[in-house]
Amino acid sequence: MIEGLIVRLKAEIKTDPKVIATGGLANVFSAHIDAIECVDKELTLKGLLEIYKSEKEKI
Repeated sequence: MIEGLIVRLKAEIKTDPKVIATGGLANVFSAHIDAIECVDKELTLKGLLEIYKSEKEKI
């Protein structure tokens, strides 16, 4: 199901983006889905930290 979604998204945008699995179950999914190139369990937290830093600089 996840792999099918990745295939459809790639076909729709007509590119080959890097697929990153995130979250607590990322390792479980990435072990079985060839389309996943990278696992980063903390990607969302890293993004939120960058947003915080950029907003903090504006104050």
